[in-house]
Amino acid sequence: MRTLTAVILVLALALAGVGLWYFKFRHQVYGVEEVLSRARSLNGKVICVKGRVGRPLSALVAGYFRLEGRSQAVLHVVTQGSVPPSGKEVTVCGTFQQAYHLGPLTVPVLLVP
Repeated sequence: MRTLTAVILVLALALAGVGLWYFKFRHQVYGVEEVLSRARSLNGKVICVKGRVGRPLSALVAGYFRLEGRSQAVLHVVTQGSVPPSGKEVTVCGTFQQAYHLGPLTVPVLLVP
């Protein structure tokens, strides 16, 4: 019984390690400006973007914040998870949509599950 438990634990740790490696090294991290300049080629792809959180807004089932780049370029982020505090430097991964309808606006958005 102990051997089986040890084998299961080792397999679980190995799978977790592979998953972490995949997410960390298989996804290039882009800056906000780079995403906006390559919007057409990145449209519909899962990407990771680094920037500073601005104007966070949290509701019961979703959240929103602006991801601001070094030159004050803005990428809008819609998430089903928690929203980070304003001013925090974060890296978020999700599906990039070049033209997303957000109310009356059409904006570039990162959809984070």
